[in-house]
Amino acid sequence: MIPTLHSVSVNHCNVVTQARIAKETGYQSLEFLYDKLLRYIDNGRSLSELRKLIANYGLTTSVFNGLVGIGQYGENRAKMLDRARRYTQICTELECPTMQI
Repeated sequence: MIPTLHSVSVNHCNVVTQARIAKETGYQSLEFLYDKLLRYIDNGRSLSELRKLIANYGLTTSVFNGLVGIGQYGENRAKMLDRARRYTQICTELECPTMQI
């Protein structure tokens, strides 16, 4: 088992602070909530920059927690599939093996 810091444990921190806290407290990996990670990206930061920061701290990304409401149909289903594609790309770029739904 890999000791992983879940985003809820540091709910009011951004992803950069979450990574620092994980390093300082002995965790080996991170679990990101989708809203925090999207906020990071939507504010002009890059996933490659975050991946380097995570690696510099000697951490990995274990879980991306994001597809809330996956069982939707109709118009909402199409939006969910678009989100799933975006989140899958994020996981790929962060070398994150697991997307929790």
